[in-house]
Amino acid sequence: MLTPDNPTLPTSYERLQAAVEAAGVGTWDFNPLTGELQWSARCKELFGLPVTDDVDYARFLAGLHPDDRARTDAVVQQALDPRGSGEYDIEYRTVAPDGLVRWLRATGRAYFDASRTQAVRFIGTISDISQAKRRDDEYRFVVEFIPQMVWLTDPTGYHTFFNQRWIDYTGYTVEQSQGTKMWNDLLHPDDQARARQVWGHSLATGEDYEIEYRFKAQDGQYRWFLGLAKPIRDEQGQIVQWFGTCTDIHEQKATEEALRYSEERYELASVATNDAIWDWNLETNAVTWNDSVHRVLGYTAAQVENTAKWWYDHIHPDDAQRVVDSIHAVIDGGGTAWHDEYCYRRADGSYAHVHDRGHVAHNAEGKPVRMIGAMQDVSVQRKAQEALREREAQFTSMADNIPQLAWMADETGHLYWYNKRWYDYTGTTPEQMQRQGWAQVHHPAHLEAASAKFWASVQAGETWEDTFPIRSRTGEFRWFLSRAQPIRDETGKVVHWFGTNTDITEQKELQERIERAYSDLEAKVTFRTLDLEHQVQELKQQLDRS
Repeated sequence: MLTPDNPTLPTSYERLQAAVEAAGVGTWDFNPLTGELQWSARCKELFGLPVTDDVDYARFLAGLHPDDRARTDAVVQQALDPRGSGEYDIEYRTVAPDGLVRWLRATGRAYFDASRTQAVRFIGTISDISQAKRRDDEYRFVVEFIPQMVWLTDPTGYHTFFNQRWIDYTGYTVEQSQGTKMWNDLLHPDDQARARQVWGHSLATGEDYEIEYRFKAQDGQYRWFLGLAKPIRDEQGQIVQWFGTCTDIHEQKATEEALRYSEERYELASVATNDAIWDWNLETNAVTWNDSVHRVLGYTAAQVENTAKWWYDHIHPDDAQRVVDSIHAVIDGGGTAWHDEYCYRRADGSYAHVHDRGHVAHNAEGKPVRMIGAMQDVSVQRKAQEALREREAQFTSMADNIPQLAWMADETGHLYWYNKRWYDYTGTTPEQMQRQGWAQVHHPAHLEAASAKFWASVQAGETWEDTFPIRSRTGEFRWFLSRAQPIRDETGKVVHWFGTNTDITEQKELQERIERAYSDLEAKVTFRTLDLEHQVQELKQQLDRS
């Protein structure tokens, strides 16, 4: 095989290269001593070059996007530096002769002479990641396009992402916006306790988050926002992330408080918002809509019927009964506030995901006489949430299909996720594994030592490895080789731990049998030696007597 001391290619290289090419991956081989560069057919294809063309390092650099050449050359030189690891991993753009731009990922390794004074071979692969890059760009476009401030948190509520609208409004950079301290600094003092209570309830129960609060802008002024968040769950139902938005409702709130739900407030709100606002006369059952019903849903004034039935008939059949029941539960129950999310049919026949909310007004006798509401198209937000769920599903699928038990911990070492094989083997549930629930499946005789070694690795930020038994769902203890690797951010800070447990019971039992056999053999040899010594002694005594 290839080693730093033996740069000769293995005899199986051609077969390996064929398999790699079949997977759509190009291969390359560069000799730093001679400058010779060999590219596979797929490699040339990804650069838009004929298969018969010769290539060298200069032509490689010429085929890169001008903005990527200097950066790529620097990474190559770093890989060829004998003082480094020799590892090479980079993403760059190529520009083909016909102008086609592709995103490629190149990975490889440099090999050095025996004295490690110079690189003698540099080999690797390239693959087309243009489609993945386009998906990332589409996701970023969606998040930046929607009119709300968008944020993400981990399952504990720690904020990990904000879109550009947040930065523009608050003046805080993404780095300054991490964590929870910033959140409290920007919240109006009168809203902080209530916001913490509502958010804490959602984190504890997994229920959707909704609140109205005030945030400070760059100029020091506060504005009212509607905060919404939904949990993103894995296949086991565990929350892996929260997706939230802050929608500016300052105009609505200001009008609401100034005019106390008067007709003037309704007219001002109709002008100030892009939501489809509706006004329902509960005594006549007539419903009127503002002009936004055309902008949001595409209906002309002639297509809109001023009846509650027209509204109900356009709700998606899967949602209709639930929505109708929920709104009448508020009206008939004497409530004043209602909100729901559902799918509503547009004029072109497609469905929009809408967030609808309304306020019920009562007369002097307490009878509900009017309901005013606003329907907001949240389709873009839903697509962004679905994109996030897809990414989580891809990770979960990968983790569930590896042969090991796998788990993840936060930066402090507290485990918060396990793959399916863990639950299948241990017979436990996610609820049982919360906090330090893993301790219940570890052998009592090994638990203290294994825990101490793990926490020491967490404190040091170093890779952890240990061997100990873990109880199966049948009560049997099997031996596992356990490893955990710290995952770091761009600054080198540990943000997560990823660990695996590999079953080594058969290897352990084989080793024990070998040791027992060796011990038995030693005992037999010792016994036989003593017996021979005794026979020699007797023979010597007989000879002495004779």
